[in-house]
Amino acid sequence: MARRTPSSPPRPRSPFRASFGTNPPYLAGRAAAIETVQAGLESGIWPQERAILLTGLRGVGKTVLLNEVEDIARVKGWEALHITAREGVVDELAQTILPQLANRLQNAPTMIPDSGGIAGANLHLTRNPAIRDVVPSLRSGLEQVVDLLDEQHTGFFITVDEVHGDASADLAALCTEFQHLARDGREVGIVFAGVPENVDKLKHNKGLTFIRRALPVEIGLIDYEEVKTAFAKPIADNGRLASDEVIDYMARAAQGYPFLIQLIGDLAWRAHPERDEITLDDARSAFGAARRRMGANVYEPSLSDLSDVDRSFLVAMSLDDEPSKPRDIAQRMNVERKYVDVYRDRLIKARIIKPAGYGLIDFTLPYLRQYLRETQAAEAMGGAPTNDYPAPPPLE
Repeated sequence: MARRTPSSPPRPRSPFRASFGTNPPYLAGRAAAIETVQAGLESGIWPQERAILLTGLRGVGKTVLLNEVEDIARVKGWEALHITAREGVVDELAQTILPQLANRLQNAPTMIPDSGGIAGANLHLTRNPAIRDVVPSLRSGLEQVVDLLDEQHTGFFITVDEVHGDASADLAALCTEFQHLARDGREVGIVFAGVPENVDKLKHNKGLTFIRRALPVEIGLIDYEEVKTAFAKPIADNGRLASDEVIDYMARAAQGYPFLIQLIGDLAWRAHPERDEITLDDARSAFGAARRRMGANVYEPSLSDLSDVDRSFLVAMSLDDEPSKPRDIAQRMNVERKYVDVYRDRLIKARIIKPAGYGLIDFTLPYLRQYLRETQAAEAMGGAPTNDYPAPPPLE
């Protein structure tokens, strides 16, 4: 096994980013969503892609994708602003964020030649007079920023993360003002992002028709070949080795789930950082540790908003080694089949489970079956493959 010598340069830190909202070294499987945003920035005033509703399970990379589209907007010359949906965010925008942004845009230096000098020499800084003195409000703040950006022949792009019902009043106010700007044909765009169950609840709010009309973009798990690249490229780019067998093992272990890709990659990298090569033993230990961390980081947050009956339904599903039949769940819960159908439909809508063939249902999140067995049913058994993704390796 190759090892570093004392005179060798220090090993780079792990390139994998095993934390929520942090951009990975290689953004896999999101080309279609990125192209949608790019189309909105390039298609002229207010195509449908200027208002997007981005949904996906926890840990699939919604915030990372928002980071990426903000960067795309900035490359196109637009001003980009990221906010998190929460109660009071509109007041913060009106009173602090937008005035500060307008002040920065207003005071951006404009270079002009001195009246008696040669062009390019004796330059003075001039104040942009476009900003108006107005009583702060969300509308006035947005209009000031957009007016200043119009002077620069560019636009304003906002991303709104973690949309949910507790912020519905603030979201409604923001939607109203964006509708106003859209009707006026202003150069603005907005992307909302949230987990499906929270977004679905918002769609029933009469004040949020703007969100309902936004272009829906759902991001899910990543296919096997892309996942292999998401492991192999950062490892190679940062000067280490990993065999095809190791890359295949880690890709199957991740099961297409972006958070697991970063977590397994990070743990495998840090298992023996002094070595030139990441081994199969490193990958195996990383897989075990990553599975243990999924409980607190992903499963419990995903299950926290569910009712006791919802959780009982999922525990009953976890007893199957393969996709479940609703009639078996009804027997285990000792309830009528129509009762099971209500909760099945609700959990499918929340993307916790999914249809898996005629009359069958399966878990959406990788390894949730095993987690429920270990924590709720006191039983640990192997999982079954889903869709066409290769089966995970055994946890040794």
